Amino acid sequence: MRQITSEIALIASLALLSISCDSGSSNPTPAKSEPNYTVPDQITLTAWASRDANNGTVINGTTNLPNGTKLGVELMNGRRTRAQDFKVFVELGKFHSAGFRYGTSPILSGKQKVHIFTHFTSLWQSPAVLKVLGDGGSKLKLSAVIHSEDAQLIDGDKVLNYTADLIVPPFVSAPAERDTSRPSASPISTEATAIQIVKKAVLTVDGSRSSMNVEDGASFYFRAPGIRMGDGWSATPTANDNTFNVVLDFINSDGKGKEWHDKAMWEVNLVTKKVLYRNKSAKGFSWIPAE
Repeated sequence: MRQITSEIALIASLALLSISCDSGSSNPTPAKSEPNYTVPDQITLTAWASRDANNGTVINGTTNLPNGTKLGVELMNGRRTRAQDFKVFVELGKFHSAGFRYGTSPILSGKQKVHIFTHFTSLWQSPAVLKVLGDGGSKLKLSAVIHSEDAQLIDGDKVLNYTADLIVPPFVSAPAERDTSRPSASPISTEATAIQIVKKAVLTVDGSRSSMNVEDGASFYFRAPGIRMGDGWSATPTANDNTFNVVLDFINSDGKGKEWHDKAMWEVNLVTKKVLYRNKSAKGFSWIPAE
């Protein structure tokens, strides 16, 4: 009864949890069964992350479970589920999820906690899979990924449970995603994201926190004569993953009629969102005293 109740609760939760993944990327239907499959002494599973063509994060894996075994794949933030795909099926010892995203935004590269699991019951598996593995996984032996649902039960069902921190690789290209809630929204690129992080950063300079963010600090300076906006903001990736140089091109002058383009430069990490000023002009724009 306890197992049935927990699985009913799990199914009900699917209507509440948002699945943030590209449709059609994972196996939509179970693969054909393997007539000559023999249950191994130990069930194994490995997993890694990759990018699809749209910069979705795909969780791939290998396992010696039979064809058609259904798996659930979740991206976690601590104990909280951020995105999930419950339509993942093993085929010829391999599986892959759909392309995960957080809302409309691609997942940034770096470490990501991933949870892969399944139950060996009729709510999850086909009759063909249960015939091979047994109801409740009765024909499976405990292993690093196969556990008892409750160690105190001598007749408890087996479950597959795998959790690991996987490395999400860098973008295959600069992603451009559209906010579907606003049809006229402009594409959002990693360069635009880097610029926005810098603009909204409130920095501490020589031990004193600025009274304004960087964007407002630049606007504050532009009120003075002899300095004004030039070509504006731009961002370029550095040799380090997830790091961009963000530059503000502005017009400077000597007060005697001579003007030239000058540049303020910051460095920003898209994962940590840490912003550093990298030249004197950027340092000046980054700190405005309280009025």
